This record gives sequence, C-alpha cells and structure tokens, in this order.
Amino acid sequence: MNERTPLNNSQELKRLTRRLERERKARQEAERLLELKSSELYDASQQLAKEVHQVRILSAGVEAARDGVALMDKHGNCSYMNPAFAAIFGYQPSELLGQSWRMLFGSTERDRFISVIYPQFERDGVWRGEALGQSKIGETIVQDVVLSRLPDAGFLYSLRDITKRRGREKYARDLEERLLKAERESALFTFGNAVAHDFNNLIAAINGNVTMMKMDLQNDPDNYYRAHQIEIAIQQAANVIRSLEIERSNEVQLIAPLDLVELMNTGLQIASSIQPANIAVHTNFPSAAHIETNEVLLTRCLLNILTNAFAAMKEGGTFNIKITKRKSKLITSNAQMVTLGTAGKKLSYLIELTDDGTGINPEKLTRIFDEFYTTKPKVTGSGLGLESLKTLVETSKALVEVESSTGVGTRFRLSFYSDEKPAVQSAAKTPRQMGKTKTELKIMLVDDDALVGHTLKEQIESRNHHVTWYIDPAKALNAFKLNQKHYDIVITDLTMPGLSGKELAAQLKQLSPNLPIILYSGQTAYIEKDSLYAAILQKPITLKALEAALVKAVS
Repeated sequence: MNERTPLNNSQELKRLTRRLERERKARQEAERLLELKSSELYDASQQLAKEVHQVRILSAGVEAARDGVALMDKHGNCSYMNPAFAAIFGYQPSELLGQSWRMLFGSTERDRFISVIYPQFERDGVWRGEALGQSKIGETIVQDVVLSRLPDAGFLYSLRDITKRRGREKYARDLEERLLKAERESALFTFGNAVAHDFNNLIAAINGNVTMMKMDLQNDPDNYYRAHQIEIAIQQAANVIRSLEIERSNEVQLIAPLDLVELMNTGLQIASSIQPANIAVHTNFPSAAHIETNEVLLTRCLLNILTNAFAAMKEGGTFNIKITKRKSKLITSNAQMVTLGTAGKKLSYLIELTDDGTGINPEKLTRIFDEFYTTKPKVTGSGLGLESLKTLVETSKALVEVESSTGVGTRFRLSFYSDEKPAVQSAAKTPRQMGKTKTELKIMLVDDDALVGHTLKEQIESRNHHVTWYIDPAKALNAFKLNQKHYDIVITDLTMPGLSGKELAAQLKQLSPNLPIILYSGQTAYIEKDSLYAAILQKPITLKALEAALVKAVS
C-alpha cells in the first residue's frame, strides 16, 4: 500500500482548509440572509398587523357610521353595506345584498342616473351631488351622494340622508317669506289704522257736537234739518274711513303648538345674514320646549330684538339666548325695568335675550313699545320694530319684561303661560250697580284726545250722568285705586299712549271684578269679544248707541 508523502499531505490539508473556509463563509452568508429575511418578515408582519388593525378600525367606523356606505360590483349589485345604508332606506341588510342599486330609486330618478349621472361618473371616475332615493315604503329620501370607481370595475356608493335638513331649510325659507309679508302688513296696519284713528277722533268730535246742536234746535226746524243732514254726512264719512281700515292679518293671530327650540334655531338661521362678524351669538337651549303661540309673530319678535341688539353693539360683543323656566338675576343691581302684559299662574317656558351693548336710557325705556317711537337716528330706524311684542302679548298668553342698564346692556324676557280657566267670579251685583238706567251714574271717562273726550263728556252729561274725564290712563287707574266706590262704570278709548284701553280694563278688573267697562274705538273689527267689556262701541259714537251700552252695562 502506498503511503502519502509529506508533500501530498500538505496539499490535502490546504484543500480541506479552503473548503472549510468556503463553507464557513457560506454559512455566515446564509445566517446573514436568514437574519435579514427574518427581520423583513418581522417588519412585514408588524406592518400587516398595523394594517389589519387599521382595517378593523376602518371597518368598525364604517359599520358605526351614520352615513350610508355600500359596495356595488361591476354589475351594479350590492356586495356590502353598513347598517346605516340599509336603515336609511328602511331595509334589513339581507334584503339588499345581491340586489341592484336600481331598487333604491323611483323610475324618474333611475332615468336621471342612466342618462345624466352615470355618463359623468364613467368619464370622471367620481360623481357627487344630490339624488332623490325611495324608501321601502315609498317615501322620498333626499340624499347627498358620492360615487367612486373601484379597481374591480365596481363602485363605492356613500350617502348622507339630508331629508330633514332640506325640510328645515324649506321651512326657514317659507317662514322668512311669511315674515317679510307680516312685516309689510304690520307697517301698513300700524300706519293705516293710526291715520284712521285720528280721522275717527275728528269725526267723533264733529258728530258729538252736531248731536248737541240738534238738541238745542228742536224748535228750529230748518236748522235742525241742516244739522241732521250734517249728521248723515258724518256717518257716511265714518263708513268711508271704516272701509279704508286695514284688519290685522290672520298670519299673526293663529295660535298653535310649536317647539320653541326649533323655532329659535330657525330664527337664528334667518338672522345670520344680518349678524355682524364682531358679534357672537351664544345659545343655551333644552332639547325641546313646547308652547302655544304664533310662529311668525314670535320669529318677528326675535329678529327685531336681534336687530336692535346688533345696533347697540357697534363695537362688538356677545348676544345670549336662553330658554328656561327660571328667571336669571338682573344684569346689574341698578337695572331699570318695564313690563308689557300680565303674568299667568303656570309658566311654560321663558326666553331670555341678553346683549352687552350700550343699554337704554331710563327715560326712553318706558316708551319703547309706543308705535313709531325709536331711539335710533331718523335715518336708521322707523320705530316699528317692537310693535310685534305688543301684538305677541295681545294674541298669546305672554308677558314681556325689558331690563336695561346704560353702558352694561339690555335683556328681553318673553314668558309664556299655559292655558288656565280663570276662577269664576261672583255674578252678583251690588245695589248701586242695579237698575240705574235713567238715574244718575257716576262714570269714569278715559280718552287721551281732548276734542273727543270733551265732546263725549258733554254728550253723557246731557243724559244727567256725572262724568269724570281723564286724559292720562295711568292717572285714571290711580284715581280708581284711591276711590273705587266713586265710579259705577268706566268708559275708555282703546288706543292711548302708555296704557291701552285693553290694559287699563284688565287692571281695573283685577281691582274690581264686577266693574262694568265699555270700550270704544274706531277699529273694532279686530277687537275680540271679551268678558272684560260690558260693551264695545264703534267711533263715531251715536247718543243712541251710548245709551243702549249704558243700559246693558248696568242691567
């Protein structure tokens, strides 16, 4: 057997050494590659975990979304939808899966999709707009729709149900149109009836004097006839004036249940166009607040108060509106207050509207409800704005309170009361109120027009009654408080500054429930019958009508 030589052994060793080195390097490279791949695999698994987590979050978000989301395949059939999508149309998800999008629309809208919307979508790969869907029970659903092309030739159909929003917007537009109409009618009503009132006062004075002349001309047939002809002409003139009077629109007289919160939000939406950028409006509303009033009239009140507040905050500020059942404290301890109307026993809700503007001077505060009165410069306001508050009190069970402090701000508080049946007052009359049809009556006459008051006083006294005439209704009220027994009956004009005939009658009835009150006006057409009044007379008042009213009042 041959033995290897030392040279051969040395070569074999070198060969083995090289082989081992190659294997070592190959093993190191394999380990490096394995470590690299392991790191890449770990990074990939971590990224996949993140993506899975994101997909789960996205899926949960889509499932919980209030907007509807659906996937349509290339044939237009539904392969997935979130619960909101099915609920918007009134279906269960199982009823829509595999069904065509066409079943979600009426025939007219399907034709629109095919002829108009789908060609735009094919061209651009996306379409956004409004569409009219159809629910399971056939109701129209106004949708804000987005269609997006998917890689598999299908598309993503996402939508938002804006039916209620469009309904609110339509309601706001309709209300705004009714407001504009009511504002025009209010201005016309105020101006037209103010003119008619003044003419009726003049006619009433002329008529009264002619009546007195006829009494003095009983033995002078020619002049008596002429006076009689004048009297006929006066009645004809009164009829002409009456035909020109403008009746208050039913738009502000209809009382109906409404949600105060919804109405205030709509009113603020309308008012946003006049809100200056430097004035913030803050609201504090409950979820709902149901009252009975006129929506057009109350919205007018809100807009008029907002307009005045914005004008008082020229330098900017905050306007706060709060709906509550509990009054807030005065804006300052020295705030001045004026009220309109009377409070009921059961408060439903009240609205507090507070600005931090310049405030109203105390001497002007008492006149803010007077027709045509304004604290603004002549070029910036007509003074008609707060007339709506008087109408609100007249037509609703409401109380208006205004508090203001110069340099601090103004708060309007509108309180609404639920319907209550007043306690039945005893109908028994005292002896001095019975049977006085021909004997002397002690009468309080209230009329701010000197010509009418003087003439009417003479007419009544010609029938042997004692008359105390007051020009100022507030002074008349104070006189009655001091000596109620001095008056058997009160006769009052309707339209007077500071305290109207209605307001005077209400306060007198609180003091003496059985007191007969006769109300007269040139505009009796819109005076509702009320147990406050024993009679309502139309100016010019004839002596015959006056005598009949007195008999009715005390009988």
